[in-house]
Amino acid sequence: MTRDDARDAFQALMRRAKSTTTTTTRGGVRKPSASARKPSTLVPCPMCSRHVSSAVIEAHASACDGKRPRLRDEAGKMPSSEKRRDVREDYRGRRAHTGRTTTGFVAKDDLEGGWIARAGECGARSDGARSDAFAALARGAKLQAKVKLPGHYILENFITEDEERRIVDWLDDDIAAGPWRDSSFNGAHQGKKYGVEPNLLKRCVEPARVPMPKILRDLVVAKFAAAHETLKHFTPNECNAINYRKDLGSVLTPHCDDRQLSSDILVNLSLCSDCTMTYSHEKFASKRVDVRLPRRSLQIQSGSTRYDYMHSIANENLHGNRRVSVTFRESGVLQKSPQTPKWRPNQ
Repeated sequence: MTRDDARDAFQALMRRAKSTTTTTTRGGVRKPSASARKPSTLVPCPMCSRHVSSAVIEAHASACDGKRPRLRDEAGKMPSSEKRRDVREDYRGRRAHTGRTTTGFVAKDDLEGGWIARAGECGARSDGARSDAFAALARGAKLQAKVKLPGHYILENFITEDEERRIVDWLDDDIAAGPWRDSSFNGAHQGKKYGVEPNLLKRCVEPARVPMPKILRDLVVAKFAAAHETLKHFTPNECNAINYRKDLGSVLTPHCDDRQLSSDILVNLSLCSDCTMTYSHEKFASKRVDVRLPRRSLQIQSGSTRYDYMHSIANENLHGNRRVSVTFRESGVLQKSPQTPKWRPNQ
């Protein structure tokens, strides 16, 4: 609509308004009608579509430029209702109407922080891409982000790709320890053992039947002292290798390594693929952390992580069809008993 068309429409509107605001009596006297004696009503401006009192519509239209002005108060500040509002969607499809840019999300079901659920969607996207189950996971992730693991460290790319290939090939072809054996200890997987053997039933550490392989001593253990402060005096005397197969349902059930027979430091090498290990506090179930272990990384468990948290790996948290891990332990400062050839930890 051009300005001339808008002015013509406005003049027609005013003529119609005047004809309805007066009446003529029998004596020819014109007097205001009943509707005109009421307070002025709001009529739309044909220029800017803004509703203005009929008493001042003519003056408003003559000065109107077709744009709706933003109101300001006496101090020159714009009211919050007229401010530009940034609209951001959270992970459940809810929208935040705030005067500032919102970067985070609210994981609570009560709509705190200005989050407003879309009408008819019950806080979830209509396409079903995000469900309440996902919302529960997001709330758990937010809680996990606040949980710290004292004494936990990850050293990425601890070995090279060539060293990884050599270690895995050696474990697969090793004759001394024999082929991979099915195991149900702390989950379903396959395993091999090297070095001294802790006997959990007899509460003792037995001498090694298969010594720790030279390839592991040279490519892994020899790097410990220079890799991290925690490992300066760590000299493992036993290790076990685990072969995980996702297609066969391999898992590691929640457990904490023996607190008496093994030392206060555990070291784990990840091979073949990544995985996510879950740490859960033995006394406080709300303290739960998921830690991604990259391929060829070295994980160190010490302090509270070693003694207070159980660790596990669910089958769906194996991010490749095969994962091989090698865990190194130092079975205490061992003391040989004169009555038996077996080794027992110091008390």
